[in-house]
Amino acid sequence: MVRIENRVTPGVPDVNGCYDGIDFWLELKVIKGNSLQLSKFQKAWIYERTSRGGLVFVLARPLSGSVIKVFEGSNAIQGPESRFPVLWIHGPGDWLKFYELLARSCEPDPEIPFPLSSNSIN
Repeated sequence: MVRIENRVTPGVPDVNGCYDGIDFWLELKVIKGNSLQLSKFQKAWIYERTSRGGLVFVLARPLSGSVIKVFEGSNAIQGPESRFPVLWIHGPGDWLKFYELLARSCEPDPEIPFPLSSNSIN
């Protein structure tokens, strides 16, 4: 994983990672109160990436807690009433569940032809 420090392009997530050939992005947040806050730039970046099949997750931890909530990017950019975590990480042993989530997230979409042929790129 690589921590990204980008002041040129607003909205780029904090971490880029690759696990077992799976490329993913992580936006790291601290929840104040009960509210997950994303800037309009973060929402736009997440939307663009996920709408093209990219993997983006938002990892959020309460200011006074230790449990990390994992949101799929496309869900995190929805309104607060529509957001729900796909995973809770309670401690170091739970990170294996995150890697399993990555693997499940990369199952082929039957609607997308793969491998791409020159005819499908037009």
